[in-house]
Amino acid sequence: LFRKPILIYIFASIKNMSKKNTLFAQIKQRLSAFRIFSYLRELSVVMIGVLATLAITNTITERGKQAEIREIFSLIDLELKKICRK
Repeated sequence: LFRKPILIYIFASIKNMSKKNTLFAQIKQRLSAFRIFSYLRELSVVMIGVLATLAITNTITERGKQAEIREIFSLIDLELKKICRK
């Protein structure tokens, strides 16, 4: 009497375990894919931030150089005007 229900229970639990394993495998696969995409997304955000920082730094440096060159030329212009007045 007790053998049939126990065997049915065992086979049913094995069947459910295989379903759970496939479900867990699917979830694991989706999570690993999600982790990869999440990593790539975060990496791209960092790379964009670094590139923006480098571009801004380059722009600031170039403007500083241009201002320094303008100042030098204005000093040269003043010296030439002083020389021409004499």
